[in-house]
Amino acid sequence: MILMISLLSGGLFYIIYSLLVNVWIGNQGEKGHLKKYYAYIKGEENRKHSLLERILKIDHDQRQYAFDTKKYLSYAVPISLGIFLFVVFFFRSWSFALVISLTGIFYPRFILKGLIEKRRKLLNYQLKEAMFSLSSSLRAGASLQKAIERSVSDLQRIYQNDKEAPILIEFRRMAEELKMGYSVEETLISFRDRVQIEDVDDFVNATLIAKTRGGNLTEILNNISKMISEKIEIKNEIEVMTSGKRMEASILSLMPIGIVGSLTLLSPEYMEPMYSTLIGKLLMFIGFILIAINYYVSKKIVDIEV
Repeated sequence: MILMISLLSGGLFYIIYSLLVNVWIGNQGEKGHLKKYYAYIKGEENRKHSLLERILKIDHDQRQYAFDTKKYLSYAVPISLGIFLFVVFFFRSWSFALVISLTGIFYPRFILKGLIEKRRKLLNYQLKEAMFSLSSSLRAGASLQKAIERSVSDLQRIYQNDKEAPILIEFRRMAEELKMGYSVEETLISFRDRVQIEDVDDFVNATLIAKTRGGNLTEILNNISKMISEKIEIKNEIEVMTSGKRMEASILSLMPIGIVGSLTLLSPEYMEPMYSTLIGKLLMFIGFILIAINYYVSKKIVDIEV
């Protein structure tokens, strides 16, 4: 009986104590949740990095596209196998093919770089709509902070049917930073450092100068929007004009490989000295290296920056 009374008294005391603590202090939530949310807003979340990420030294921009191990292997293994079969076919050396095929593990890194470049181009293209939205809100009398927050809803309506809208993600993050108490200057600088695009640098620098030294911010944003539109048109014209040259560069790089492969299949005795002698294998290896250099240089020549 005494034990029962003690348990009931202890339970009642615990309930009353908990209620008083919740009323007086409130729900504190998970320990460190505010710090974690702050890190998320600033893009500095402490995420676990896989072994493959550490081996390949993937930088901060690439981590948001980083593959898990399963997806990574789904890209790396077929490429490594293809390289292995290619080297075996042309060099007739299993050990050499095995060593060279290990370079296929770095292939997903090029995919990551391609995704980052694609995202930056898309963000640069969508920046024009964001500038129009900001200038419209400023013309209506809103402050820059309110204009950024209103732009989120405008961009949602514009890109609601698009699969990718990186500008919407960035403006959402800026709006969250402003709600967290960051100043407009800190938010814009964080946006500039995060995306690393020339047009964004111009927009942020011009906005900061206009806020500190004075100026017509609406007119500045309109000028930036026109400049971005003109640059996009010029880039499209350049891509159309250089598309034929890019195709020629790819064909010229693949043609020697196709010729050697055809001769190997149709006339193996003619190509036998290239496979049976050390000098032949060395010349074959140098030839492939020169083809790779030719492809790289030709891609750089037609890659024109505006």
